Amino acid sequence: MKKILNYITVLSLSLFVFGCGGPTIDMNSVDRDDLDLNYGVGSEPGKLSTYKGVPITGSVGRFNEDGQLSFEKFFKEGIEDGLEVDYNKSGQLDYKKEFKDGKEVFSEGYFDGRLTAKTTIYKDGVALCMEHYHENGQVSMRRTIITPKTDSTNAVENKEFYDENGNVDVEQTEEYNRKGFN
Repeated sequence: MKKILNYITVLSLSLFVFGCGGPTIDMNSVDRDDLDLNYGVGSEPGKLSTYKGVPITGSVGRFNEDGQLSFEKFFKEGIEDGLEVDYNKSGQLDYKKEFKDGKEVFSEGYFDGRLTAKTTIYKDGVALCMEHYHENGQVSMRRTIITPKTDSTNAVENKEFYDENGNVDVEQTEEYNRKGFN
């Protein structure tokens, strides 16, 4: 019985420390030749992120001199999947993004710990709703792109600009050829 309890304890601690996706690969302490990351600007479509030639399932992270997490990104079978977070030198969140099957579906930007921008619901690489915020937290600008359900390549872009009290100052609506968004 004691062996079973020890086994359950070790298994539980392992899941708590490493999670179900695997341990965090510390970018500061691994040989850079073993780590081949494919994400962000300049990434190659279809290329997997690997560690020692094996597609990454879990996270890749970077830690500052104090041992605090400064960056972490999750992958599933070598493809961006899950959260990506980045912290500034004082430990405050700079941004966070959510990926699903290699596609960005959500992002938030921060300055001095304050939410400054949010982008949600990506479709074909196009941000369908984007918001920027005043220092008091009120929305300062909302941009929405509406794409028709037909095969049309046109899209409608609505922009609303708000004062610091949340009142609409300016509204703009324009129709675009969607090729201009990519």
